[in-house]
This record gives sequence, C-alpha cells and structure tokens, in this order.
Amino acid sequence: MKAGQSSQLVSILLLFLIIVGALVFVLPMRDSIVELESQETALTEELLALDTQYEDLSNLSKEVSQSETAKLKLLSAVPVGYDQDALILDLTELADATGFQLNSISFSLGLSEVYGKTITVATSVKGSFNQMVEFLQKLEAADRLMRVVSLSVQRLSATDVGFNLAIEAYYQ
Repeated sequence: MKAGQSSQLVSILLLFLIIVGALVFVLPMRDSIVELESQETALTEELLALDTQYEDLSNLSKEVSQSETAKLKLLSAVPVGYDQDALILDLTELADATGFQLNSISFSLGLSEVYGKTITVATSVKGSFNQMVEFLQKLEAADRLMRVVSLSVQRLSATDVGFNLAIEAYYQ
C-alpha cells in the first residue's frame, strides 16, 4: 500500500471511531439530558408551589398574631374574675393623671342582661370641671372596658366641685 492510501485509511478509521464513540457516549447522555430537563421542570413547579404555600403561611401567621393581639386586648378589657385590685389601681392612676383627689371607692356586683357580669364602682372625687372632662376621656380610653352609669355634681367651694360617679366595669 502506498503512503497516501494508508493515511486515507487511518483517516477513515479515525472518523469511524469518532462516529462510534459519539453513538456510544453521546446518545445515552442525550437521554439523561431529557430526563434531567423533566426533573428540572418538576422541581421548578414544586418550588413555585412551595413559594405559594410559604406566602399563604406567612399571611396566616400575620393574621394569627393580629388575632392574638386582639384577643389579649379583649382579655385585658374584660378580665377573668373581678380584678378589683387592678380596677382600684386604674382609677387611682386616672385620678392622679388628671389631678383629681380620689375620696372613696366602693364596689357592688351585678348582672346585666345586656352587658353580662358587671362590677359597679361608686367613687367620689374632688376637682374642677375640666379635670372631670379629662378624667372621663381617660376612662373611655382605658384598657379595661368601663361605662359611666351615673354622675352627680356638687359645688364644694368656689374652685372645687365634688363628683360622685357610678362606673360599671365588666368581667368574665
């Protein structure tokens, strides 16, 4: 054989080996690529579903924390039991904040068909009309749910006025 023919034969043999190698190695990889692409699509869909579920759980968590806050606020507004100690402290703080002189406090239990369990607080305070208005505003804004049932006014001196209040506070 001649040198040109042998180099052509080697070239053809080398080309044949490249084609066979491609068939042996590349075709199985092609099946793997298709399988990996389908896995990627499935995982992407699963990731989107998990993201949606995470957002739903985050929103639910926010709603739960808001409802828990509302529940705690309601429990402080209408405590379990009489909680007279806290009621006395609340009224004393309100009187001190407005500059009232708190003279007396007395309690009586009641049950209202409309409002449920109530504790009526009869209190006597001394101060000015403006202090009374401020006291009533602070009473409305207090954490514990209370309602003024009656209010009587007496003039004690040129500057001081006496107020007798009946306040209903609620409990469970």
